[in-house]
Amino acid sequence: MIRMLIGVIGGVAIVLAAVPAQAHKVSVFAWVEGQTIHTESKFSGGKRVKGGKIEVFNQQGEKLLEGTTDDQGGYAFVKPAGTGALTVVLTAGMGHTGKWVISGQELGGSGPS
Repeated sequence: MIRMLIGVIGGVAIVLAAVPAQAHKVSVFAWVEGQTIHTESKFSGGKRVKGGKIEVFNQQGEKLLEGTTDDQGGYAFVKPAGTGALTVVLTAGMGHTGKWVISGQELGGSGPS
């Protein structure tokens, strides 16, 4: 009986140890308002990513700019020239990354997305 109880407790401990790894997934969301692109970054549990690195790439994979999220997980930048799609990449430390693609249509262009 005691061995079975120890086995159950050990199994529960293993499952609970795996849960925090899932809680650290991150996501980044981006939207366009006029000439400004806004981003919002969160961990899966809803906590905002503070001090996360934001990088913005064009369709050719060239980095156009980078910045850091504020205490609310936000970062905003002026829309770069051109009408192609942009990729916003968030790096929140410990290997946690998220990505959001803004199409050419969202940016107000008619080019490919």
